[in-house]
Amino acid sequence: MPIRKNAKRLRYIGLFASLVALGCSGLPTLKFDPIFGRTDWIEFKDSHLVMEGPTLALGVTISNRKGVPLWVRMEIDEIEGGDDCVNTFRLQPESDHPYFCVQTSLRAGKRFRVQAVVYRDAGNTKIAESIHRLIDLEPGDDGQLVLIGRPAD
Repeated sequence: MPIRKNAKRLRYIGLFASLVALGCSGLPTLKFDPIFGRTDWIEFKDSHLVMEGPTLALGVTISNRKGVPLWVRMEIDEIEGGDDCVNTFRLQPESDHPYFCVQTSLRAGKRFRVQAVVYRDAGNTKIAESIHRLIDLEPGDDGQLVLIGRPAD
């Protein structure tokens, strides 16, 4: 009798696993909220497009989640060979830093490779972590451009 119960359970487990695998295959690519993501050391929040006046830029506020100073090397690479930004700055303990990457144009379909390297020292030799993302500009529900963040392989 116990063998039949175990076989029945295994059938149900197999059926459940198959349904989960089948259902997961249709899921969209993981999207980050906030779009650049969150880590143990820093948090990317308030990610947005700046499109006021002549200035077009990708903007993000970077927050230090630790009680010690950090140094961050931000690189935003416009994959089509357009406007790239690289900057290293000090991030005070438990504070925010606005970061902007000026662009000559922002349109749907543009893709950016983003890398943030967090250092624990001013000499940028002690890496705390490295974050890699792909950021796409896509039209939102209201027709405005939105930033969509995905893991970079």
